[in-house]
Amino acid sequence: SAEMERTLQVLDYAILVMNLLYDLSQERVREYNSYVYATYASLANAAENPEYIYQALQAAYQNTVRLVDELKSLFNNIRAYYRRIPGEDDVNILLAEHFDEYKEKVFDAVYYPLKTIDSVPRFKHAIISILNEWLMNDEVQNAIVEQGVARRVWDGEESGRGEMLRIINYVIDTYEGIEEMIGEIDRKHVEYTRASVEHIRYLMNADR
Repeated sequence: SAEMERTLQVLDYAILVMNLLYDLSQERVREYNSYVYATYASLANAAENPEYIYQALQAAYQNTVRLVDELKSLFNNIRAYYRRIPGEDDVNILLAEHFDEYKEKVFDAVYYPLKTIDSVPRFKHAIISILNEWLMNDEVQNAIVEQGVARRVWDGEESGRGEMLRIINYVIDTYEGIEEMIGEIDRKHVEYTRASVEHIRYLMNADR
């Protein structure tokens, strides 16, 4: 008999869950996205396309949230590698973790591009400057609120204005304090590298 073809309609939230589970099951290096540049580009582009200024603000906000999540994940990953060092007595495993896993999955994939290609100092002040200008410009704020209400994202002008101000201030506050977060990551990276190399040397000397 001929095979029956069935078309399944999957709900939006189910697709998100399926994609998440698929990503977790894959042993691959996740490519770091340029969240800092994407935030700057969306805000800078709003001047040329004012009819999309609401989308520009939302894109800046979403990329900022993802950046913070990425930084937290990066810090926790480095800390997890650091905590494994004292309990490992096999120098080959330590070498593999340090030069293969850590370098490939953490340093090269996230830390290096964050410090070079997607450099915070390169775009930070421009992002803050644009958003501070928006906070001083009633015309810009009115346009954002009107577009958000028109797209039925916000129920009304009052709630829309409050949400708009919350989003703008979140992005500004994040970038004003982001170098402190990166500093913590720098210190943890140096701490892990030093501890890993020292433990590898200790194990090699003890196993002459």
